[in-house]
Amino acid sequence: MPSTALTITPGPVPDLTHYDIICGNLSGGADSRVMQYLLMEAARAVGVADRMWTFHATLGPVEWPGVTFGGRRYPSMSELAARQSRESGVLRSRHERTKTTNDGVGGNEPQDLLTHIAAYGYSCAWAPRTAQRAGRSRSRKPRSRRRSSVCA
Repeated sequence: MPSTALTITPGPVPDLTHYDIICGNLSGGADSRVMQYLLMEAARAVGVADRMWTFHATLGPVEWPGVTFGGRRYPSMSELAARQSRESGVLRSRHERTKTTNDGVGGNEPQDLLTHIAAYGYSCAWAPRTAQRAGRSRSRKPRSRRRSSVCA
């Protein structure tokens, strides 16, 4: 039986009424569309849909751009993520496209998800070790076992 120690509320599924803010991270792909639909349905069912926010962590220069081909406009991944947020019922003002980080001296430094991974590595300090391992494929050996100093 799975441990419930990692959730804030008792039980295998968090009680959304115990959260002030509920966030979905959208990539613009089909999996995030389904995740957002299920999360919004759960929030609506308990009357907390007004607490929903969504985020899209841009991949910067390698993110799929919007293009026009044959007279038809195909949206970028950022545009798809924003559309998923709106279609699920999240207010436009509650969807954030994350691309900057505080530089520590009062300004914002341009940064995207790939820049963050390059600077700090795949592992992250705020994720439990079990979650870090769960994200890695078991079908291949890791190239390096070295961890960043942030996660060591």
